Amino acid sequence: MNVKTKPDTKVEELKIIPAEWIVDYLVRSGAEYICFNNLVVCDKGFLTFVIKDNVLLVSDCYGDGRFWIKFLDLVARENNCSIIRFGTKRNWRAFNRRFGFRLIEEKDGYFVLEKEV
Repeated sequence: MNVKTKPDTKVEELKIIPAEWIVDYLVRSGAEYICFNNLVVCDKGFLTFVIKDNVLLVSDCYGDGRFWIKFLDLVARENNCSIIRFGTKRNWRAFNRRFGFRLIEEKDGYFVLEKEV
């Protein structure tokens, strides 16, 4: 398997995330790599994020969306973030209806969503 993560880590070398999760995420998301800033892995999937200017920015997310939304809300509150923001190719209306995210931008087939914490 020649799928790579950033910067040059081969999937086989990355034992903390099941390889099938990585491949599935990369195929479904269209991403070329997974960012490893603040990597969180559990039986529910994996998540990476950064915090910038009181905004929690989700880089990559795979697995149980309901679990990760609750987790992000806790992380945002613990770090005094006022906004959670992420991009997706999926139907943004579902995130709006289920979790209260609003569409702030559409670019190159991606929807950028955010909600106040």
